[in-house]
Amino acid sequence: MLGDNLNPGELVRFGEGRGEYHLTARAAAALQEAGITLQALSPGEAHANGNGGVSLPITGGGISPDFTRGKLQCKGGFDFTHGDGRTLQIRDHWADAAASRYYATVDGREVPWLAFRLDSQALSLTPARLTAKLPVTLTEEGAALFTEVLGISPVSAGESLFDTEGRVPLMNTPVGL
Repeated sequence: MLGDNLNPGELVRFGEGRGEYHLTARAAAALQEAGITLQALSPGEAHANGNGGVSLPITGGGISPDFTRGKLQCKGGFDFTHGDGRTLQIRDHWADAAASRYYATVDGREVPWLAFRLDSQALSLTPARLTAKLPVTLTEEGAALFTEVLGISPVSAGESLFDTEGRVPLMNTPVGL
């Protein structure tokens, strides 16, 4: 079983992959109505099909076999731009499994902007790969950030902002927490 060779406190390490962030229909409609566009910050990429999505490189991390601890690091980010020129840039976000939050750097400060819930339905783990497919909701801090910078939040705190998918290869070397 995965994690059988781990010492207490060690995580199953994973390598580089991709994280896909698809705006929910409600969030996409609210952003469009407010005149706000979503683009990717490099090295992320906007989805070419115009569905309001962003693809970010996952640069690594680790997860406990029971999914209660771990971190996932991403590069790039999200650029929400209002038609009047106001911009909210959310950079280099990372997930903390223990807190069930995505944190990001915004104007030099760390903000817990998204929340998620890990369970066996959201994650698929094989000896070679970790695959995740789960909705992420906007936190109180995330909704306040949107309102502060852009004048409106696309969804209320606790509502889904993105449906996400990600895949990373698992590595043989465990890491400590």
